[in-house]
Amino acid sequence: WRHPNIVQIYHAGEENGRFYFAMEYIDGIDLAERLTTQPLPLPFAEVMRVGTAVAAALDYAHAQGVVHRDVKPA
Repeated sequence: WRHPNIVQIYHAGEENGRFYFAMEYIDGIDLAERLTTQPLPLPFAEVMRVGTAVAAALDYAHAQGVVHRDVKPA
């Protein structure tokens, strides 16, 4: 399945007891970096844009039977 707010996972595997994912590369900065390098507080419009995107991604994942349990700003 595919959603515009969820990074694509191309492959997942295990090698020598270590699990890994090969994922889509997303250029730019993540939210954690945005929060530490840009002026705060975030503009309301940006908070709404990010919050809406995260909520849409989680809603889609939950509809697919996925429970994420580790959402972070990266």
